[in-house]
Amino acid sequence: MCVATLCQHSIDDPTDPEIQGRVRVFREQTLHSLILGQYTRGGEYVLETLINYLICESFMSQEDETGLWLVQGIIVQLALSQGYHRDPHNFPSITPFSGEMRRRVWAVIVQLDLRLSSQMALPCVLKAQQYDTVEPCNLLDIDFDEDTIDLPPSRPETEVTPVLYGLAKGRIDKMMGLVNDIVNDTKEHPYTEIMQLDRKLQEAEASLPPIFTWQPLSQSFMVAPEIVMHRVLLQLAIQRLTIWLHRKYLAPPYTQTCYQHSRKTCVQAAIKVLEFQQIVLEETQGDGLLYPTRWARWMLLSSRPRAVFLLGVSILCYYVQLTKSRPDVSLDESTGSKIHGLLRNAYPLWLHSTTVSREARRAIDYLSLRLGLQEQEIGVPLADSTADTPQDTDMSLDQFTWDAYEGKLPK
Repeated sequence: MCVATLCQHSIDDPTDPEIQGRVRVFREQTLHSLILGQYTRGGEYVLETLINYLICESFMSQEDETGLWLVQGIIVQLALSQGYHRDPHNFPSITPFSGEMRRRVWAVIVQLDLRLSSQMALPCVLKAQQYDTVEPCNLLDIDFDEDTIDLPPSRPETEVTPVLYGLAKGRIDKMMGLVNDIVNDTKEHPYTEIMQLDRKLQEAEASLPPIFTWQPLSQSFMVAPEIVMHRVLLQLAIQRLTIWLHRKYLAPPYTQTCYQHSRKTCVQAAIKVLEFQQIVLEETQGDGLLYPTRWARWMLLSSRPRAVFLLGVSILCYYVQLTKSRPDVSLDESTGSKIHGLLRNAYPLWLHSTTVSREARRAIDYLSLRLGLQEQEIGVPLADSTADTPQDTDMSLDQFTWDAYEGKLPK
């Protein structure tokens, strides 16, 4: 509740020194509690407290990926030692209430492991075959308590509960684990396996609760802003996984038509990522549909979540560069204009963040030097605006190919 309250107070200005001070005090007191409680021995509420500590560290330390990943490793090992990886139905001594709460805690731990591991470009600590804990039920807190003898059946997914978004996100995150294993594997995987994962990702998207199915904003005026923002977050996760799956096939000769689906899918996913970035920027303004969820603007544009937007920028820039350096790659005027507009709109965001983010400085350097965005007029299509840019001819495609795949920019 303390973390939720601090987040609520930080809606208008998360960088407010007073808010930062409160988070710092809460983090320090949480750490003291863990040490005094000898957290390495496990016990009741230790995992929940560690998760709160991890959230505070994430709030305070925008650039410290390694530290967060190490803390998450501690959480995973403690959870395993306490049997959270086995479904409570295996243990008759665990009450229905405690069992359901354990499922909720485990679901959070699995999602944190998947997200932090993917951000570090490292394999997940947990593997699906290591646990059989099922996903939590779609229940309201009033549906059960400590005295419940039999857990009530899960509510239909047409009923929105505080758990429903976590269930939806968990289904996409499960796909993240499968995709992450492939992109981090040292051996090559056949293209048929990539396409099989692509189909599974589409099935995971289709399995989302109806309320979280993406609808254009023009059809969402009667939908709660929180629901719309959750749709955006889910779509960003889906498009990121789509790029991870297919980005490798941007580089091979385009005469190999067997990869045509992957090329088109990857570029379209990158376009969607930047379109969602524009939605967040515009609709969280004072008169926007998502203004009540303006906290998400800061969350999405902070260092770690912003990586998905950097990935979209790098893919589009790389694709445009291919069209200028290889005769077998073409870019039609309509797509070129759309890409140009999205990159132009993204430029001010990265420029604003250059004082606090190394990634933002790299993005600005790349967009400025490689595409000449500072000098070009907005109305000039990208396919034409980059044609006479001197820096384009100096670009090392071999080096940038792999950097782009990892969502990085050349130094």
